[in-house]
Amino acid sequence: MWGIHSPKARLAMHLGTSGDTIKEDEGDSFSEEEQEPEEEDERGEEEEGLEVIDDYGSLIGSGNSKDVLTAAFAGAIGRSEPALGVVAGDGRQMLYRKMQVQNVDLHEMGDEEEEACLYISEALSLRQQYLFRQAALPEPDAVGSSPLKEALTEEVLFQWQPGAPVDGTSHTYQMVDGVMRVYDTALEDRKEVFVVPKTANDFFRDMHWILKVVNSGPCKTLCHHRLLLLEQKFNLHTMLNADREFLAQKSAPHRDFYNIRKVDTHVHHSACMNQKHLLRFIKSKLRKEPDEVVIFRDGKYLTLKEVFASLNLTGYDLNVDTMDMHADKNTFHRFDRFNLKYNPCGQSRLREIFIKQENLIQGRFLAELTKEVFSDLQNAKYQMTEYRISIYGRKKAEWDGLAGWVCNNRLFSENNVWLIQIPRLYTIYHKQGLMRNFQELLDNIFEPLFEVTTNPSSHPQLHLFLKQVVGFDMVDDESKCVPGNHPCIPPRNNNCPISCCDEVFLEPLVEEYSIAAQVWKLTSCDLCEIARNSVMQSGFPHKVKQHWVSDTYWKRGPEGNDIHRTNVPNIRLQFRKDVLEAEHELIQYGVSRKVNRVTSAA
Repeated sequence: MWGIHSPKARLAMHLGTSGDTIKEDEGDSFSEEEQEPEEEDERGEEEEGLEVIDDYGSLIGSGNSKDVLTAAFAGAIGRSEPALGVVAGDGRQMLYRKMQVQNVDLHEMGDEEEEACLYISEALSLRQQYLFRQAALPEPDAVGSSPLKEALTEEVLFQWQPGAPVDGTSHTYQMVDGVMRVYDTALEDRKEVFVVPKTANDFFRDMHWILKVVNSGPCKTLCHHRLLLLEQKFNLHTMLNADREFLAQKSAPHRDFYNIRKVDTHVHHSACMNQKHLLRFIKSKLRKEPDEVVIFRDGKYLTLKEVFASLNLTGYDLNVDTMDMHADKNTFHRFDRFNLKYNPCGQSRLREIFIKQENLIQGRFLAELTKEVFSDLQNAKYQMTEYRISIYGRKKAEWDGLAGWVCNNRLFSENNVWLIQIPRLYTIYHKQGLMRNFQELLDNIFEPLFEVTTNPSSHPQLHLFLKQVVGFDMVDDESKCVPGNHPCIPPRNNNCPISCCDEVFLEPLVEEYSIAAQVWKLTSCDLCEIARNSVMQSGFPHKVKQHWVSDTYWKRGPEGNDIHRTNVPNIRLQFRKDVLEAEHELIQYGVSRKVNRVTSAA
C-alpha cells in the first residue's frame, strides 16, 4: 500500500477527493475520525518533511513542505468510481492514479499570503468586467461533414454582384472620446446598443492597479511558490499516469499527432513561406518573366532582369545563404535587425517586389506565393493558420486596398483565417507630420469598419473580406522593456501554442513541434494537448471547433474533449481541471481569511 512518513499526515486509500479532508472510501480505507493519533517526530523539527512511497517501497518524492501529498489510486482492476473514472478512447471507463496536495496548517497562512490572495481575486473580478460576452452562448448543434465550408466558402466570399441588394442595418455610430458609440435608430429612444463598460480614466486607473499587483512582492512570492508546486504536481501526475495516458491514446483509432488539427496562431503573412519556397519562386519568376516591369526606382521603370542586374545578381548566384533571411542569434532582442531580415539578399527593393501587396504590380507576386502556400496547407490537411496582415492606419483607403487585393486574387483557403495586426507607429507618423492627433489614427482604422457593417454596399469587397477576419492584435517592438511585462511560463504548462511567427525566418510548424519535443522532452500526449489548445485559442468558427475538438469544446475537463478528434486523453483534461479548481479554492480561502480578520478587528 501507499505510505507517507510525516508527523502531520497519514495516507488514506480513497477514490478522488476535492476538499480539504480525506473522505471515507469503501474497502480498507478509514475515515478521518478513525485515524491513529499522530506520533512524535523523532527526527526533530529541522528534518520534518514529506515522503511518498509506492506499492513496491520505492521513494517517489520527498522534501520539506507544508503541502502534504495525499495520493489516491485505483488499485483493483475493474473498480470504478465517478470521481476518478474517465472515458477512454474505445468508450471504456478507465481509472487513473490521482494525487491531491493539501495545505496542512492553513490556519497558519500569513498576512502576505492572504494579501496576495485578495489581490489575485480582485484582479480576476476586474478581468470579468472587461470580457466580451456573446449575446447567445455556444450550444451543441448538428455538425456537417465539412463545417468549415458552411462557415467560410469561396462562393460566398467572392460572389458579389454590383447593384445586388444587400441588407444594411438601422444603426448609426459616432466616435465619442475615442470610443465608437453605436445606436439603434429603429427604437424610439435611439438606444445605445453596446454600452461602454468603463471610461478612459477608469481604464487607465485599472491598468495601473494591475501593474501594481504584478509588481507586488507578496503576489510574486505566492505565484512563484505555486508555480513550483504546480510543476511538481505535473511531474507526479505523469509519473503515475503516463502509461494510462499512452494506453488511452492507443485505444483511439486513426488519430495520432500528425493527423490532429493544429493551428499556427502567430505567423506573419508576408513571411508565411519558408526560405526554400521563396527562393524557388524568385528563381522561377526570374526565368519565366525577366521582362516584367516590377518597380519604379531612381526616376525610371525597371524590369525584373534589370533589378537583379543593378544588384549584380543572377539566378545562379541565389541560394538560401545569399538570401540571408534566417533569424539567428544576432537578431535576439534586436528588433531592428529582425525587420531587416524581411529583405531578401538585404535589398529592400526585392522585398517590395516579392512580399508586399502595395507595389507597381498590385502585389501579384505575393498573391501567387500565397496561393502556393495555401495549396501546401490543403495538402497537409491538418495544419491550420491565422495569417497576420497589417493595417497601419495612415489612411482610410488601406482597408479597401487590402480587401481588393484579397478578393481580386481570390485568396481563400479552408485552412486559413485572417487576423489584422495594427503596429504602434503613431509616434512616428506624428513626428513625420502625417497625423495631427491620435484621433485621426482611430478614425482611419475604425470608421470604414462601422461604415461597411451598417451599409455593406458602400465597401463591397471589404464586406466580403471581413467574413474571413477573426480578430485584431496590436504589435510593437517586443524587445522594449515594459514595466510589469515579465511573463513567467512554467515548464510543461502546455497552454502556450507553438507557432512559427515567421516561417521564412524560422521553421515550419511541424518542425517547431519537433524541436520543442526535443528541447523540453515532450511526450506525444503533451504535443497533442498543445495542438488542442492552439485550436481552442484560435479564431476559427464555432462549428469548426466543434468538429475538431468536441461538440461541447467550451466546457472544462473531459466534458469538453473528444479523444477521437484530439488524441488528448481525458485523464490529462481531468488533471488540468482539478488543478485549476484547487488553485481557485486556495485563493478563495485566503480571501475569506483576510475578510474575517478585517471584520473581527473592526
